[in-house]
Amino acid sequence: MDFNLASYGFLGSVPLILGIVQAVKAWVKDSRFYPVISIILGIAINILIALGTGGSYIAAVFMGVIAGLSAGGIYGAATTKVDKVEKPSEAKTSDINPGQKQ
Repeated sequence: MDFNLASYGFLGSVPLILGIVQAVKAWVKDSRFYPVISIILGIAINILIALGTGGSYIAAVFMGVIAGLSAGGIYGAATTKVDKVEKPSEAKTSDINPGQKQ
């Protein structure tokens, strides 16, 4: 598989999409639109990269969809992991074994 500049642009577009979607959240309050926004941004960014590098537009559309879905998945996984971590100050005393000393 040959990596050209368009391939590296695809990899760099994921954090860019994450940042732009976070900025758009100030104006768009309905969270149902965030995945659609990230996919549209992914396609647009990768088509711009294809225009600049002379790459294939069909490949740019596919890479844009993948980049948009990846950006949404990375954000979703990170927020789910952070929400599930319990802070030590919130630990209940019932969580401690009866024979265990504090």
